Amino acid sequence: MLRSQSGDREAMNQLFLTVQDPLYRFLRALGADAHSAKDLLQEVFVTIYAKIRWLREPALFRAWSYRIVHRLARGVWRASCASTIASRPMWRSRP
Repeated sequence: MLRSQSGDREAMNQLFLTVQDPLYRFLRALGADAHSAKDLLQEVFVTIYAKIRWLREPALFRAWSYRIVHRLARGVWRASCASTIASRPMWRSRP
């Protein structure tokens, strides 16, 4: 974990390999289809890569990564719901 925080790419790859399947399953359990889960997982890894140096407690990496997954998924689904709602007419026209 510490090597990942210091920028060691091989250590980061190993770290991603250990959490990839559990995070994917978590996304699927949250309701993402297979394609969306894979897309979101890539976003999660980009976020982890960008912010890992700020993780103060390396022992909390797993919980921290799940929190990132949940926040990104929530943001995507909120945006999706908002666009769906925005595309609906607010009232029905009378015949």
